[in-house]
Amino acid sequence: MQLNLLIKQRNGLVMRVLWISYLLMTIFYLLIDPQITTVWPPVGFVICILCTILVKVDKYEEWIMYTIITAVIGYLSYLNWQYPYLVNYIFLLFGIIIASLYQSYKAILYSGVLTLISLVFFYLFNFEQIFSSIIKLDVIYFILFAVLLMIFFFYHVKFTRILWLKAQENEKMTKEQLSKTEEKLIQSEKLSMTGQLAAGIAHEIRNPLTVLSGFVQLLDKDEKNREIMLSEIERINLIVSELLILAKPKEINFHQVHLEETLNEVYVLFKSQFHQQEIQVNLCYSEDNFYILGNKNQLKQVFINIFKNAIEAIESEGFIDVSVKEVDRKIIATIFNNGPKIDDAILNDIGQPFITSKEKGTGLGLMISNKIVSDHGGELHIYNGERIGVTIEIALPVSLKIN
Repeated sequence: MQLNLLIKQRNGLVMRVLWISYLLMTIFYLLIDPQITTVWPPVGFVICILCTILVKVDKYEEWIMYTIITAVIGYLSYLNWQYPYLVNYIFLLFGIIIASLYQSYKAILYSGVLTLISLVFFYLFNFEQIFSSIIKLDVIYFILFAVLLMIFFFYHVKFTRILWLKAQENEKMTKEQLSKTEEKLIQSEKLSMTGQLAAGIAHEIRNPLTVLSGFVQLLDKDEKNREIMLSEIERINLIVSELLILAKPKEINFHQVHLEETLNEVYVLFKSQFHQQEIQVNLCYSEDNFYILGNKNQLKQVFINIFKNAIEAIESEGFIDVSVKEVDRKIIATIFNNGPKIDDAILNDIGQPFITSKEKGTGLGLMISNKIVSDHGGELHIYNGERIGVTIEIALPVSLKIN
């Protein structure tokens, strides 16, 4: 469909060139010889009119292209045959030049073949009338020149297509970069608004929460109710703490961080919990030592959030696969758990505030993790497994590699 539209546009361009050429040619001959025969101008006019009507048709674009090329070379051959004193045989090359406007190998080849047939025909059957001013050897050279002209336009089309493809590729990359930039700006604006909201919420909740927590601890009549209340208060306090991270972003101090060492430290933190819930953890690291420029505490927070989510998703008797590898100067940390898949309806929105698959989740943990990874120049992606499980992939730029 796109190719047909392009050919249709080129058909229109060629017709504009032909109309201008025909009018200039007519005016030129009328000025130099007012007594000139009036037979050939109507022929050219009729051909231009018929081709213009064909161009208006919304189908058969390629056949119309061949028809226009045939009409041009046929008209020039007709002028050379009937009125050799009006035009020169060199005009036959105009058909190849016109065909080159299509930027098509087939169009150039077709016009070249028709031109060569015309030249050979005139050379064999009408030499004295058409080529009266030159010797036969010169005609051979002229035919060779027509072939070289055709070859030149072949390479011209090839070079133009390469430039066109590169331009399309650059345009596509620019659009993708603009799209990513827009997404980052939107995400940044969301974070800013969430931070402002978080600051207000945290301020209004934390003070009365502290008072409530103190009084609840003094209650000793009903131990079960007291534990429930303390648990819920602790949950509210956790939400407030996460909100404060968004509300008060701290200046990040970057230094060389060994990612596998950081992952091991987080693994140790959860080791007893893994054992209690019978969760098997498989660690697969590269033989090389990779370092990234970052903040170790913040990166630990990212992996703590991911392990915590994995444990809650699996509940018991499952496994977590952790792998680290290098791809294109980026260190890729992949963490897979065999828990239930995330609902497809919210998968693309995971990482947004209060978007979560957990009944009592807030969605702020992954949102903060995503922000930390982004601040480190990396990307965080979440994928569902084919049947079960969830994969979280973190890509961070490598700053140092030690074999």
